[in-house]
Amino acid sequence: LMLHIPQPVVPLVRELGVVVTFTPVNERQNIIGNNPKDFTIKNLMPHPLTAGLDSFNVYGVWGVMNLNENAAVLAAASPKSWVDMNKDKALGDGDGVYPYGVAVTGKIGKGEFVVFGDDAIFQNQFLTGPNRKLGANLARWLINGVE
Repeated sequence: LMLHIPQPVVPLVRELGVVVTFTPVNERQNIIGNNPKDFTIKNLMPHPLTAGLDSFNVYGVWGVMNLNENAAVLAAASPKSWVDMNKDKALGDGDGVYPYGVAVTGKIGKGEFVVFGDDAIFQNQFLTGPNRKLGANLARWLINGVE
């Protein structure tokens, strides 16, 4: 799953043991341009999807986190990332500062799944460098199935 507008799939991802933030993640490190919603992810866990990667870029990503042991965060924003809980478009009291997950993998039955908090990472305009490698890893993972 790749989220663009998460609200329609919140019940589905919850069944997978994944929760989604109510607003996109903002970052204070590794920002692309001047938009705190566009940034480079450097916190990657070992997995076939992250093989050969040091980072990848996200563009308006929703935070995704695991609820239980059937899933785990695969990639996360920095510990300085934040979600605008009060929707005032500024970091302040009451906003959630946390290393939000941006990709979660897990197992269900005999299969595996991945939830990306961003669908733009695989759009043609952003499918370069590490995002292209992530896309190739995703294609290989989907073809090869569960290992």
